[in-house]
Amino acid sequence: MCQCGVDNNVPFYMSLDMIPESDIDDDDDDEALAELTRRYFKSRGPATLHDFIWWSGLLTADARTGLEAVKSELNQETIKGRTYWYSEEENLLTLNEDSGANLPVVHLLPTYDEYLFSYRDRSASLDLKMRKYLQGHYRSTISLDGQIVGTWRRTFKKSRVLMEYHRFITLNRDEKHALDEAGLLYKRFMNKK
Repeated sequence: MCQCGVDNNVPFYMSLDMIPESDIDDDDDDEALAELTRRYFKSRGPATLHDFIWWSGLLTADARTGLEAVKSELNQETIKGRTYWYSEEENLLTLNEDSGANLPVVHLLPTYDEYLFSYRDRSASLDLKMRKYLQGHYRSTISLDGQIVGTWRRTFKKSRVLMEYHRFITLNRDEKHALDEAGLLYKRFMNKK
């Protein structure tokens, strides 16, 4: 048995024999390793080899083997002595380049979101000064233009959801508006006012 999801806060399970067969041959560990590596860097790049090791739990030698198998499919960039790997297809660096106006982008991230936990080194998204606010207490976070700038929480009250924000920095008018919009999107998603 394995947990396959949650519906209305109730987990549901399925038997392992109900899981579809993989296209990867059981005897081909290298192919499986390459596919795991490919999926990590395509979905989470730019990221370093050490980020991949952190996320996957693989031995360093295995992670290097996986990267070697797929590095011809990836681009690399060296910044401050660290090599970052990413896919041109899924390059997070260029997703917002064509968005027009320079409006702030806010995301309300859940606790333990992969945006932070997919990387061993979180300095690209969490400034050292901001780390003191989290200090080992992982909470739902506010991302502003890719930087963690606060935490948030929700409280359900009948047909409403109350949003509370703890900002680490002072937001300007456009940033506050973007945060309010993100809160409204969350309420709509939860089908609450």
